[in-house]
Amino acid sequence: MRELYTDPEWHSFSENSEGSMPLGGCGLGLNVWVEKGELLLYFQMSGTFDEHNGFPKMGRLRIIPEQGFSEKNFTQKLNTQKGNLTVSSGEGEDFQKLTIWVSQFKPEFHMEWESTRFRNLKVRYESWHFEDRLSPAENAASSIFGERHDIFAYWMYPHDLTRYKDEIGFRKVKGQECISWHHRNRNDDLAFDKEMDQQGFSPLKETLYNPQKDLIFGGCLTARGLKASDYIDSGEYLGTGFRAWNLVSVKKLNSSLLSVYCQSEKNPDLEDWQNKLDSRVAGSPGDTDCETYRKEKKETENWWENFWNTSHINIRPQSPNEDENSEARQVSVNYRLFRFMLGINNGGDFPSKFNGGLLTYDSVLVHNIEDRRDISYFRNEKKKQDDRECVISASEHVSLDRPYGPDYRAWGGGSITPQNQRLLYWPLLKSGDFSLMDSQFDWFEKALPAAEARVRNAWGHGGCTFCEQVNNFGIPIGSHYGWERPEGMGPGDQISPPVHYHYSTQLEFSWMILEHYNYSGRNISRWMPFILGSVDFFFEHYEHMASVQGRDAYDEKGKLRITPSTGLESYKNAVNPQDVVCPLRRICSFLVEKDLLDDSRRALYRKRLDQIPEPPPRDWKGIQVIAPAESWDNIINVELPQMYPVFPYEYYGVGKDNLQMARDTWTYSCDEILGQKSYAGWHQDGIFCAHLGLVDEAKAILIKKMADSGRRFTAFWGPGHDWVPDHNWGGTGMIQLQDMLLQCDGRRILLFPCWPAAGEVDCKLHAPGGTLVECRLEGGRITRLETTPASRKEDVEVMAEWF
Repeated sequence: MRELYTDPEWHSFSENSEGSMPLGGCGLGLNVWVEKGELLLYFQMSGTFDEHNGFPKMGRLRIIPEQGFSEKNFTQKLNTQKGNLTVSSGEGEDFQKLTIWVSQFKPEFHMEWESTRFRNLKVRYESWHFEDRLSPAENAASSIFGERHDIFAYWMYPHDLTRYKDEIGFRKVKGQECISWHHRNRNDDLAFDKEMDQQGFSPLKETLYNPQKDLIFGGCLTARGLKASDYIDSGEYLGTGFRAWNLVSVKKLNSSLLSVYCQSEKNPDLEDWQNKLDSRVAGSPGDTDCETYRKEKKETENWWENFWNTSHINIRPQSPNEDENSEARQVSVNYRLFRFMLGINNGGDFPSKFNGGLLTYDSVLVHNIEDRRDISYFRNEKKKQDDRECVISASEHVSLDRPYGPDYRAWGGGSITPQNQRLLYWPLLKSGDFSLMDSQFDWFEKALPAAEARVRNAWGHGGCTFCEQVNNFGIPIGSHYGWERPEGMGPGDQISPPVHYHYSTQLEFSWMILEHYNYSGRNISRWMPFILGSVDFFFEHYEHMASVQGRDAYDEKGKLRITPSTGLESYKNAVNPQDVVCPLRRICSFLVEKDLLDDSRRALYRKRLDQIPEPPPRDWKGIQVIAPAESWDNIINVELPQMYPVFPYEYYGVGKDNLQMARDTWTYSCDEILGQKSYAGWHQDGIFCAHLGLVDEAKAILIKKMADSGRRFTAFWGPGHDWVPDHNWGGTGMIQLQDMLLQCDGRRILLFPCWPAAGEVDCKLHAPGGTLVECRLEGGRITRLETTPASRKEDVEVMAEWF
């Protein structure tokens, strides 16, 4: 099959940071672009949270060769296969080239500049963190998308805050002049302390995970043949003022190596932190001809080559002459580009963020693409049809003008939104990128003691609870808990209606960890306390709630009554919602069957299996459909818990019983309110259709979901409901494409469960039991099918009806 994939290659300058290319590794993300002949890049490091739980970038670099890069023969090319990016221009005696690569083994990146003639060279480190900045108090009238949305815990916090500056300057390391910067969190003004005190954890603060205390993050820029300039100048980029520290060439050069070394560490001793960084800089090869340097670069290239060898999906256009921007090509290319973006966070200290990962850019540019699918949710309109049960108003106090600089992102920096995060991690099972899941699972392990303490403090029983909109230290964000709380609210209650009683995503991540074990066979013992705590919470909590309310915890059939609850953020005051009962049944069944529990735990979970309720079907105008819950009062958001038995819990689907009931649910009862069906952002419509075998509908959604974003880098989707680049937009697209090709049911491997007859594809995907499936479909027939181990081939069932 003809190889269709080519890396992005541009032959003109970009207008601004919106036209940037991503690059990265080892938890470092770069946005790289050339503007007016100068190369610029933002860089950000995983886990660098400031005092207020913001997530600032390290800064911006500007590389200025004498006379700049020329528009003549200009090329900017991303090499995803090796993990590098090159910029070149000119020809003959006026040729110059810059190659950037980011290590996958330590947080640093290198820029190799070469020129056919000798030139002066200047490198500028630009920072907008050069002075303290006031963040004024907010109240209930403040827009949710205002200046504090990147520190979302402080929305409606009724006090001023100071966003503290970095320390920036020149220093010498081993005789070499360099630019050094750092941010040292002020331990007397941490979000951790404010929110722990707010929620009644003051006595426990010293015992719980605190990602902010003593944190120092920063770095150092070196450039061979350049020295510090006495002149520190200032400027403005897209409305944000900055200062610039310059390194300039001592004499004209025809080559240089520019290196950036980043470091983030909890260390109470700044001098020790600086010495560690200086030691790394002093011990670095510092020359492209050095054997150590070449070896380190090759090791990173090998990492990326192994990454791509793990899996692939290559969709072939229907005609060899089909335009390079065809729908099939866009889907195939953007799948690969987004997977590359996820690979950048490998080795990061913190999960990759759904709202931009490490690749956000200037906030003022996010609204530049007018895309009604992105902003329709916020239009002041109501929609009601005669056969609908309820209405949602899409009114919001929204400003699409966000002049808040390059650090800003909607929905918080250090906080976690598990319901969105999950969509970045489900596709890593079939792609075989198992180690990339560790940072998300490890975070649950770190924050577990706080999540357990919250349950004890609020309700006096066992288990853990990770709510929606949770801090990186494991308790609800302050704005959703309520900085000003009504009289009489219990310590476990939150004032934000969407997240009130919403605890189910911890169960989905628990199921994901078990599926991770199922696919990879890796040891998951360190994450088992989180899984057990997640399950224990629901039984102990709803037994406790029944006692408080003076009723029986179990119904006449011995089934637990899970109430008050919520079906995701949408179906409120629910009883036995699907997003709770489905994972409880899945997790308990798996743990009983597998050798992961001791005898007493296994007996307990076997008993609990019999106590898990199952909501009755819902009658929708004479048609039986899956109910979102047994009952509910109203709907306030647009999620679809009635489809969770289809995905991610797979009780219904292709090759299973009751497929028609699930299809009827999708067709008739998933459009009750404005916005429930959509292909933008985190919406899972395409995944549901893939599992229901709705080929035509799934294809149409996939083409829209994975189409070019409209930005120069085609996988920078969004903002959708979130931000740019919208990572849960890409994640849902990845999951859908994988599931159209391959689904699994126990030992069964279902091939092409939702694939169009004319679709030609070559794929390599993972299945449970350490299985690898490689398949090629051409001309309506399978021309290659191999499994590893070979014995698993007998478990493959071709599901496509057109075969």
